[in-house]
Amino acid sequence: MVTLNTKHKMKDFTNFRTLAILLIAITMSTLSALAQPTVNCQATSKTLSSGGSTSVSPADIDNGSGAGTRYISRA
Repeated sequence: MVTLNTKHKMKDFTNFRTLAILLIAITMSTLSALAQPTVNCQATSKTLSSGGSTSVSPADIDNGSGAGTRYISRA
């Protein structure tokens, strides 16, 4: 019984380690996904502050980076 208990504890520890690694990976991918719109916001504010139109169009959001080409080609 003692050996079974120690094996069970080791198995729980490896499962916890796998969950911790998965949690770190999910957190890193979420942070990188959240850091992306800040770059687009800076590009949009540059476009609007340079004397362009006050209404935000897909061309303003694109700003030459290729992010809004999907919407431009549809129009």
